[in-house]
Amino acid sequence: MQTETNVTTARPFKMVKFLSWSSLALILSAGIFLSLFIAFSLRQIVIDKHQAFALQLAKNMNHQIYYRVALPLLLEDGYVRLSNPKHYDFMNRFMRTANYSFDVLDVRIYDDYRIISFSTIKPEISLQVEDPAIDKALDEGRTSFEIIRNVGFWELLANRELEQGVLLRTVHPYQVANPENFNIDEGEVLGVLEFTQDITSGYRTMVYVQVVTLVVSIVSSLLLVFLMGMIIRRADRVQAERLAERQRLERE
Repeated sequence: MQTETNVTTARPFKMVKFLSWSSLALILSAGIFLSLFIAFSLRQIVIDKHQAFALQLAKNMNHQIYYRVALPLLLEDGYVRLSNPKHYDFMNRFMRTANYSFDVLDVRIYDDYRIISFSTIKPEISLQVEDPAIDKALDEGRTSFEIIRNVGFWELLANRELEQGVLLRTVHPYQVANPENFNIDEGEVLGVLEFTQDITSGYRTMVYVQVVTLVVSIVSSLLLVFLMGMIIRRADRVQAERLAERQRLERE
């Protein structure tokens, strides 16, 4: 009779423990999943922001090259030939001045034969390049982006002075520019404009926030498990004391 009473008393408490641990596991799983979702969504938001800025920069660069370099040279000399030292120097000075504050590392312009007609890295001039992004820009008039990581995850976080660790490559069709609005892409595609930006600082900040989000989530989860364990162990002791007290009273 006494054993039957003990089993009947313990059974509901075991059910409560099972439900408590199950609920905790569900909450922790949902919390970790949400943290991962936030972390990866943040990465995409940061990349989208950099790409949107790069697209605007490409459109502005296209407009400025056409009206501040190509047309003035055409009016002055009757032609534009970037293999001409005078024309190359004029374009190179413009590129370095116009892109000084935008973390642009290098700029290339390809003709419609995929040959580099201008580059801020002079030895590259006249090289022919086969690249799907260049084909897409020439054939479809579409802009492409590529994230280039030159360092590992931990080096990116540890070295706050690091430069050129993460780069954004932009390949954009070089078009006849609209005289009133550089955002309007309606001119004939003349070639391809390519440039690379250093986005290490913004990317590092994003990775740091990702790590902090995940660490906070994991630490919070471990803390909840610890607290739940303490509560259940205390409940076990209280239950054991009550059973012992009941057994003592029944014996008396």
